Amino acid sequence: MLKEGVRTGTTVGQHRLQRIPVVGEFALALTLLAGAGLTIHSFWNLAHVDVGLKTDHVLTFFLPVPESHSNDPDQIIAYYRDILAHITAVPGVTHASAETGLPLYEAGFGMTFMLEGDPIDANPSQLPSTDFGLVTPDFFQTFGIRLVSGRAFSDQDTAASIKVAMVNQDFVNKFLKGKDPLHQCVLVEQIIPGVTKFGPRIKWQIVGT
Repeated sequence: MLKEGVRTGTTVGQHRLQRIPVVGEFALALTLLAGAGLTIHSFWNLAHVDVGLKTDHVLTFFLPVPESHSNDPDQIIAYYRDILAHITAVPGVTHASAETGLPLYEAGFGMTFMLEGDPIDANPSQLPSTDFGLVTPDFFQTFGIRLVSGRAFSDQDTAASIKVAMVNQDFVNKFLKGKDPLHQCVLVEQIIPGVTKFGPRIKWQIVGT
């Protein structure tokens, strides 16, 4: 009986010891599941953050321009208008636009600028810089970008009209704090197709943010 009792006690103790790793593994599994759940939840929140533009049902692609293509501004404009006309003619396409960059990726290129009223003899190395992009009028409708103030571009904004620009809220907060953006102009060196050097500074009226 003593032997039987010792054997029974040993068996119970062994079962208890065997259960300890199982409980530990179960607790670890719960911790991992909870961590995975939080990660998935955080990823879902990031994927559904309102970034201020439409991200669904939008197709983007890069279109390299052949080096042999004309540098004449009028022919360049006609070239892209023809492409956009063919794209918008595709059934199901509601808007189409061309731009030098993509939202949230890169605007196009960085350049220094001056605000109208800044000293003309300012040191070029100390001038502020920001990203600039060239877009066609339907750009904001294509990406569903909402305006804070002012207006978007239109087909009436041509090379023969007053040169206009739009800036985002980050630009306003950084460079136009306390000022009405719609009453400001930026001076940017002229980009001449086919020429590696910039031209003189051109005034651009801010018409929207």
